Amino acid sequence: MNDGIPMPTASAAVTSDNQGVQRDAFRTMGQAVLSTLTLAYLIGPIAAFAQTTTNTDPSAPLTGLQTARSKAQSSNLDVTHFQTTGNNLLSIIMIVGGVLGLGGALISGWKLWGNIDAGDQGRESNGKLITAVIVAAMLSIICIIVGVITIYATGNST
Repeated sequence: MNDGIPMPTASAAVTSDNQGVQRDAFRTMGQAVLSTLTLAYLIGPIAAFAQTTTNTDPSAPLTGLQTARSKAQSSNLDVTHFQTTGNNLLSIIMIVGGVLGLGGALISGWKLWGNIDAGDQGRESNGKLITAVIVAAMLSIICIIVGVITIYATGNST
């Protein structure tokens, strides 16, 4: 009798046999890949050392060095070039910062004046506008001091 114990059938035996075949095929394929990689690892350096060239010029490194030196002497990559470029870039940044600071201070001051003039009908916070005026004024003052005095007054302008 059966008594609730499942009995193996013919289809179950075939299924488990197919799984075993598949497992063996994957194992064989993995071994083939591993063998190929190992062979490539061992033979690769041998093939690299087996390369031979003929007609090599022993003075080729010296010619390359002379070419590199002549190009380095004629290039613009020197300290004065970088210093001039940096000063010009700093001047542009300071001018833009000063203009933005003045513009921000004027706009914030105009809005603050309108907000104070409106009295209780003012739509914006006075604290935000006062902070914006102070920050923009400080930005413009710093940019003008650093930009004008340290660049133009010291003679570093180009």
